[in-house]
Amino acid sequence: MIFIDAREGLSGDMVLSSMIGLLEKSMQDVVSNRLYRAAHQHGLDFHLVEIADGGDSGLGITCVEKMPVEAHTYYSDAFSKLDSMQKLLGSEDRTCRKILETIFEAEGEAHGLPPQEVHLHEIGRSQALLNIAGIGLVHSLLVVAGCG
Repeated sequence: MIFIDAREGLSGDMVLSSMIGLLEKSMQDVVSNRLYRAAHQHGLDFHLVEIADGGDSGLGITCVEKMPVEAHTYYSDAFSKLDSMQKLLGSEDRTCRKILETIFEAEGEAHGLPPQEVHLHEIGRSQALLNIAGIGLVHSLLVVAGCG
């Protein structure tokens, strides 16, 4: 079980690294390698790192875009990129699509637009979409392991 206390904020890479931390070490390596390859194909430099701070330890993610990116990501482009990342990850889990649909629905509601007319800024960037695709992958692995 993961208890998330998000009073100080929460990001996709925090959720993804926490979920990866629930996997057996061998599966952590498999997932990290898949994420690394998918990131590379989308112009990102990805690393899963072990963190130790004052007796606490865990995993963290660094993911940096190698090239400048578009300021806006539209509905069809975001789903196309997410689908591409899922294929590279070898994942068919629908969780990541549901996450992205929910984000577009919330943005649409906030701006008084249909979700298909919304464009995303930070959440539409490749780093965020890789986090979402990775969450879907790890979710499916945790369900198979009986953790979901």
